[in-house]
Amino acid sequence: MLYIFSGIISTALVILLEFLFWQIPFSLHDFRPGLVLPAGGLIEGALCSLGIYLYLRIRKRRLKARHFIFGVICAFVGFWVIYYLNYSSAYINNGMINHSFKGMHISNYMYDNTHSFNFGNYLNFIFNHYIVKTYSVGGYIVTTDKLGIGFHRIAFILECIGFCLGSLGCSVIAMEGRDYCKSCKGDFTIKRLYSFDPEILGEEMEGITKSFESKSTFSDFISKDRRHAKEQSPFIEVYLKYCTSCKVAYISFKYMYFKEKANDQYKLKEDKDRFKQIEAPYLIT
Repeated sequence: MLYIFSGIISTALVILLEFLFWQIPFSLHDFRPGLVLPAGGLIEGALCSLGIYLYLRIRKRRLKARHFIFGVICAFVGFWVIYYLNYSSAYINNGMINHSFKGMHISNYMYDNTHSFNFGNYLNFIFNHYIVKTYSVGGYIVTTDKLGIGFHRIAFILECIGFCLGSLGCSVIAMEGRDYCKSCKGDFTIKRLYSFDPEILGEEMEGITKSFESKSTFSDFISKDRRHAKEQSPFIEVYLKYCTSCKVAYISFKYMYFKEKANDQYKLKEDKDRFKQIEAPYLIT
């Protein structure tokens, strides 16, 4: 259950970071490039759940549905807590709202000349008069009713959705490339061994299988010098991966190639359709 504690900590840090931004002044949570993309919401939603996925990564735990759900909950709660903090720290001084506790709190003013500015009315005001802010050296450039109430409502909803989508996106990025044991769900320990030309794949697979007799035989085999035919040509990378809990080991053969990009630049990629793997005795680890 430590992932819950990690999520709470990361959400609290995001809320604190947002409050510190207000002192600049700058508002990240409702930062919207082009008045459409809820970039601030996506960023802060991802950061709210980052603690969960870092915990899973460090502790080598498998990502499950409950982690996705709690990550979205952290982002959703973070969204509303930020707005409550925004209300709690909203003071008016010389006709301007600030979050430095200067002047009188906004609750001392009237909403629609009929009710005090409590949190509910504050949210209603934002929902119907969502202020789009663009940061500049001089402060905020504010656009309000020129865009219409309909736009303000959509902008507020999109920000909330952005927080949730940011959390989901964080899970994909943070957990990418994990290779875990299907028995205990823990991450494999992975070591790169060597590489060779694809033409001798069969010979190498046969040779490495024979070397499983002992750890010294295996070490001698993988330490042999192997030269590639030429630069930027495809090659096979060999990895040893093993689970210390289940005492199982595997040898993986990854087919790597260079994909040409612009300006004679190349990017190394894996052809996953050519991936091969054989089981190995745990003693070679």
